Amino acid sequence: MSDSEALTQATEAVGKLRDLRVEMASSSPALADIGGRYRQVLAAYSEIDF
Repeated sequence: MSDSEALTQATEAVGKLRDLRVEMASSSPALADIGGRYRQVLAAYSEIDF
């Protein structure tokens, strides 16, 4: 993976994780649902070293 591809993927992953954080802060979230979506983001972007 090139540096630009890695940066693009990292930016996408961070955006999705921030969306989850905003959702948790702005409503009464279903934590199991958010936890599942969090795991999906990590799995989808597994090539990135978080």
